[in-house]
Amino acid sequence: MTFFDATFKQRVEAAIAEIEGQTSAEVVVAVRPVSGTYWHVTWAVGAVSAFLALCVFLYHPAEFEFTYLPLELAGAFVVGSLLSTSVKAIPRTLSTRRYQGSAVEQAASAAFTEYGVHKTRGRTGLLVFVSTFERRAVLRPDVGVPAAELAACAGELDASVRQGPESFLASLRRLAPMLADKLPRAADDVNELADGVKGAG
Repeated sequence: MTFFDATFKQRVEAAIAEIEGQTSAEVVVAVRPVSGTYWHVTWAVGAVSAFLALCVFLYHPAEFEFTYLPLELAGAFVVGSLLSTSVKAIPRTLSTRRYQGSAVEQAASAAFTEYGVHKTRGRTGLLVFVSTFERRAVLRPDVGVPAAELAACAGELDASVRQGPESFLASLRRLAPMLADKLPRAADDVNELADGVKGAG
């Protein structure tokens, strides 16, 4: 099971229904393949590739024809750049955790508005945002959800993404007791936000 297959989506929907059966909070789960652009890593890898190609031309004992050197260096740049975009481990390794975290935080804030998490009558929306490339998860509560109590849950959910979908689902379900305690389900509660996984294709 992956974060993007049908089984995962069905199980997330079931988990959301289980949580919302105990609380007036409206939980929205969004999954994105990537949050940052990482062009700075792409260009850097391309530049290093071109530099290494130049070093070969300058210092290798064999003699090379320099007529097309600019084009060959440009080719080395393109190859390095394409390698960086094709092999996910490269930008993940060469970008800082701080940059990755900032990218996920910004994407989560945008998704909060995009998916209308703020459009509930009691302002009790809660976005669970997952970005699989960065292997991060963040919580975005609306003003009616007690943010302080979410801190421990947020850390557990974030760590669970690195362990895989099963761990994430288990951590997601553990939101239920806290939300039920702070925002118990009202007698007239209705489902205001769709339970399906957002942004997962």
